[in-house]
Amino acid sequence: MRLEAAVVACSASHYLLGPEGDRVFCESLSAKTGYPVVSSTQAILAACEALGVDRLTLVSPYEPWLTETSRRFWEAAGLRVDEVVAVPAGEDLYDPYRVTTATLLDPLRARDFPEGTTLLFTGTGMATLEALEELARGTDGVLLTSNLASAWWALREVEVGCDGFEAHPLLRRLERAAAAARTGARNSFGQRQVLTESAVRQLVEVWYEALDRHEPVEELQPLLSCEGLSLHQREGDFAGPDGLRAWHELVTHRFFDERRELSAVDVRLRDDSSAEVRVRFNWRATEWNPPAAGSRRLGSDVSESLGVVLEDGVPLIRTLRLESHSPTPGSAPL
Repeated sequence: MRLEAAVVACSASHYLLGPEGDRVFCESLSAKTGYPVVSSTQAILAACEALGVDRLTLVSPYEPWLTETSRRFWEAAGLRVDEVVAVPAGEDLYDPYRVTTATLLDPLRARDFPEGTTLLFTGTGMATLEALEELARGTDGVLLTSNLASAWWALREVEVGCDGFEAHPLLRRLERAAAAARTGARNSFGQRQVLTESAVRQLVEVWYEALDRHEPVEELQPLLSCEGLSLHQREGDFAGPDGLRAWHELVTHRFFDERRELSAVDVRLRDDSSAEVRVRFNWRATEWNPPAAGSRRLGSDVSESLGVVLEDGVPLIRTLRLESHSPTPGSAPL
């Protein structure tokens, strides 16, 4: 079996190389093997870049000297370390493999984290899954671990979707945070996340630009809600992930050279976590319906309504409804 990518799941030894030495080491391994190889530390740095993270709070099971080495690694990579939370397995017992969920959560529950920070649980040997699942229920802040970042990098590298509705919630959470970073939103500890008009407007722009580019379904899913997704379009009514795929296949195989020029985006915030949006735009496209001998140019003035909700601190589209469309002069009939 030929591998497509690999992760060296060890953090401690790579801290000693420093960020640049670590990168060079991974590039050398990649050249020798013929497929991409990264360390868990490089996977974390890649995640930080995708998520727009520049500040960390380290949650470390290491001995003090190794924790300090870890801090220096992240700071040399250009990240600010706000503070360190030590989570030894016991009194003077620094063994990542023996750290329990309770050991992880107890020092975190009562702690006030610096505003704007991201929690990074270091060490591939430390079991963090149950702790992360509990923390994720109580915060919109970004949660990173060596193993989670490694899995995310590997899945993205081999182009296996980890942003779809069937993905593990923690991976889907990272994809949504990355989508939020692309729209200029930031989720971090110490901040109460509320839906804002600017975040909704940015989401709307990103959505319609993605449609114009005919982005694959996997790129659209992080912009959409998992719960109650419904699309009401010219082509029919579509619901859930299967409906999204069916609608996407219909329109991307029928229309090309699509352009949507937004003329109005009216946002009405209903509460801290939901909004109603009315969008008006001019739509132009070329249509080919096989087995026709040629294509046709289309144009229409369109009005659509969107329902936007805040999930895991990220604005997402839950409903999309075509309200009206009027062909522009010279357009072929739809």
